[in-house]
Amino acid sequence: MPLYFTSTYLPNKVYSTLEDVFKEIPSKNVLLVFDSNIVIYYRDFYLNPKSYSESKDENRKSIYKNLRYLSQSIFEYNLNVNATLGVDESSRNNSNFKINKEKQLQTHNILTELLYLNFKKFDKFIQNKKVEEPIKNVDEFPNSMYDRLDSECFYIDHLIFGYLTSLQIQILLKEIQNGKNKLTAMFELIDFMITLDCFAVIFFNLGLHLFGDKEDKLKFRKILFKNNKNILRKTFNGTIDLILPTLVNHIPNYLHKLSKSQAIPVFVTFDSRISKLHSLMRAKVIIQNNSFNFNYEPELVKIDYSSNLKWTQNELDEIYRRVQLYMIQRVQKERKINSYHLKEIVKNYESKFINLVKN
Repeated sequence: MPLYFTSTYLPNKVYSTLEDVFKEIPSKNVLLVFDSNIVIYYRDFYLNPKSYSESKDENRKSIYKNLRYLSQSIFEYNLNVNATLGVDESSRNNSNFKINKEKQLQTHNILTELLYLNFKKFDKFIQNKKVEEPIKNVDEFPNSMYDRLDSECFYIDHLIFGYLTSLQIQILLKEIQNGKNKLTAMFELIDFMITLDCFAVIFFNLGLHLFGDKEDKLKFRKILFKNNKNILRKTFNGTIDLILPTLVNHIPNYLHKLSKSQAIPVFVTFDSRISKLHSLMRAKVIIQNNSFNFNYEPELVKIDYSSNLKWTQNELDEIYRRVQLYMIQRVQKERKINSYHLKEIVKNYESKFINLVKN
């Protein structure tokens, strides 16, 4: 299982090594932001490292080698790391999405111990570590994700917007399979996000690829939907996978307020599909008042797409004209994201999606 490095401030490319990233960004300016799967594998590895390092399973052995490489690189180049998003998402309860404080503390301590270890210390840790039992969630997932949206969560607005949009994407995809015109469906997706007043580029690009690639050569459909079992939970989890890269660009603003050095966020994940989608988003920082104060919001975004898509140039032009018109109107008004009023329509969209899947 390889590592993937992406950033909206880098060319449309997924990087497989940090050395390749450093050709674009000096190591001192790199801020590694961990996806939740990186955090989960670090935690699982820590509890029983030899189950990875001595495993005959090629996938587990690959994870071990990549975690070892990542720790060594962080140590060697003294890289800045932020695992807040990954720790938060991987430490929540099943039933209500509230933080499991015990698991959160354990995860934080594990990362503190494992990061910045060179190869020698990493290998010594493996040899000396005694097996520990994981802290497991014993609560069950609910049938509807509605109650999970009541949790205190710093990205709850993004989550509600994202979950609704994920449901709408799958509803429209099902309607395309039943004969709806794909351009009409794309317009409906854009209008849906405009109605929510939260145009998320990564969801737009997911729709663009799913609606324009009937064969799904990039396997993007699996981000939200793997089979007919537990479809709402998988859609919810897929939504989180999609919004984490979107939140990455907000982290430097927070660090800048703390008088930390300017940094370029680089998203690190084991998920090839999410990294590919993330790599198709481009952004630029804004330098305000002819100074060197970087403002990471708002961003000038360029959207790229795969050559697998079956859109004509005229169709793409129509799609982008619709998006540009909204973006102009959006910049001209002050916005404050608040999504709790949208929570009440979640169950309606869940029911609509389930009924479409069953038929």
